[in-house]
Amino acid sequence: MTEEKRIINWNAGMQNDFHYLATDSENGACLLYNFMSVDDEDYPSLGDYFNPLSDENKTQFAQDLIDLYTGKAKFSDKKYYVHLIEGDEYSYLNINSEGGAELGTKFGFGHWKTKFTIDEVAAMNPQLVLFMEEVEDY
Repeated sequence: MTEEKRIINWNAGMQNDFHYLATDSENGACLLYNFMSVDDEDYPSLGDYFNPLSDENKTQFAQDLIDLYTGKAKFSDKKYYVHLIEGDEYSYLNINSEGGAELGTKFGFGHWKTKFTIDEVAAMNPQLVLFMEEVEDY
């Protein structure tokens, strides 16, 4: 069995851009076409990373995009809070063990989960990726 590839050097902005790019693409070929044919403003974090790469590294980057899209690779398991209202300490997404959601603090008391991987957040709703804050103590 082949070990799953982990993409570890992509920051939250790049991961967020990827999720929007993947949502806008019907298949792997469309994903590459969409990435290559849009302005850098559409996927700014990916564009900023991609543009200065050498040709060899651009090829690896394209392979990483396809591997992520097809499920052959995943992002690292870095954890994030989902903070919906900036400046409000009671507006973090909390999910209980039965899947119920409410807003609360980021501390996750009892059976409430407040730290999520980017894949977990995107699976709930790709738009929530915009509200992610990296958990620094993780």
